[in-house]
Amino acid sequence: MKEALTIKKPLDFRKGMVFLLTLALSIFLIHRIRAGIDIAELCDVLAQLKRADIIGLSVAVLLLIPNWILEAIKLKYLLQEHKPVTLVSCLSSVLTGLTLGMVTPARLGEYGGRILAFDRQRRADVLRSTLMTSLSQMTVTLLFGALSAIIVLRNYALINSQWILISAGVGILLMIAIFAYLPSILSYAMQLPWYKKKDVKKDWLETITRKVVVTIICFSALRYVVYTIQFLLILVVLGTEVSVGILLCHIPLIFLLQTLMPLPPIASLLSRASAAVVVLSSLGLSDAYILTASGLIWVINLVLPAFVGLGLIWKLVSRKGK
Repeated sequence: MKEALTIKKPLDFRKGMVFLLTLALSIFLIHRIRAGIDIAELCDVLAQLKRADIIGLSVAVLLLIPNWILEAIKLKYLLQEHKPVTLVSCLSSVLTGLTLGMVTPARLGEYGGRILAFDRQRRADVLRSTLMTSLSQMTVTLLFGALSAIIVLRNYALINSQWILISAGVGILLMIAIFAYLPSILSYAMQLPWYKKKDVKKDWLETITRKVVVTIICFSALRYVVYTIQFLLILVVLGTEVSVGILLCHIPLIFLLQTLMPLPPIASLLSRASAAVVVLSSLGLSDAYILTASGLIWVINLVLPAFVGLGLIWKLVSRKGK
């Protein structure tokens, strides 16, 4: 009996700590939501929506499902190159990573969160695959953002806007070059004496072929289209008179500026929204309108999945503690 109690206490203590951590993170999320957006004003805006607008908003909310499933598919595609993995486990990994990434600078906690859904033997592969998915998504964002900057920035009276164009152009060329020649770079690195001395699984590196790189980029582009449509729907639902074509030219620039901000998504809600204000205010949209749209897309794409991730973290850690 004493031995059973001795074993049970550490498990109960561990579960208790996980519960307190989950509760604290939940409270923190709610606090940041209240601090970042005016909930009462947002409710008033939603209450004034017409039936057609409600349908559009519902579609935007539902699009968060393919948004994060596509991210899970990218992770699954990379991991299954050398060992089978389920889409459910990859989706759980993505959501837990999202939750921890919400409260860390530059979303570094995303890497730690993603490994929770996998066994210890697969954690190194998950970390490498997560880096690949992040780089591919950043490449797509830089590409569309650079194209948007070329079209849009010439109409702005921004100081040194040409440097934004130059930086975006250099960045996208560098990312394309890295991905285009990634298999060759890895093959060359594997021949270095320094690398041969390291205990690294070469079978994983050998799976990074040009076909894999192109496939991951295509999935990233498809996911980019999904959350672009989300943002467009929200802007239209809130009653903008700007044409869809003009909005589609400006939205990629917003995503580009947000990507260049190395701040945690929760703590930097207003900073991220300021990127939308800078870009969309030139179209005659009010700051209040832009902040409402930015806050709404933030809640849909990050906050709602983050709470799901909280539940998954509790479930995963509790299961491992048994």
